[in-house]
Amino acid sequence: LKRSGVKVSVLCPSFFKTGIMDASRGTLDGSAHQLVGKLMKANPIQAEEVARIALEAVQKGKLYCLPMNEIRLAWWLKRALPSAFYGVLAFDPDRQKVNKLLRIGSRSAV
Repeated sequence: LKRSGVKVSVLCPSFFKTGIMDASRGTLDGSAHQLVGKLMKANPIQAEEVARIALEAVQKGKLYCLPMNEIRLAWWLKRALPSAFYGVLAFDPDRQKVNKLLRIGSRSAV
């Protein structure tokens, strides 16, 4: 792609308010749906800001666009200390919900 002039940027946001939960075909139980809703509403960076940051990253030719602090930290941790990153996930006391969200997220990414 490089020779053809095509460039790629990967947007990796965390939760922010969108209509994705309303349009979802996956099944989430009520508590998981509430958790995702709270995470989406609580983030100080919302869709308009995510879009602005993404466009800036594309204009600068950045491969990765990590608009939220928690995502930058997770991205760094996963690459620098993968065992620690997965250890944090495994420590979650509500692991079943995390597993369910990860499975649903991986299906929607396909």
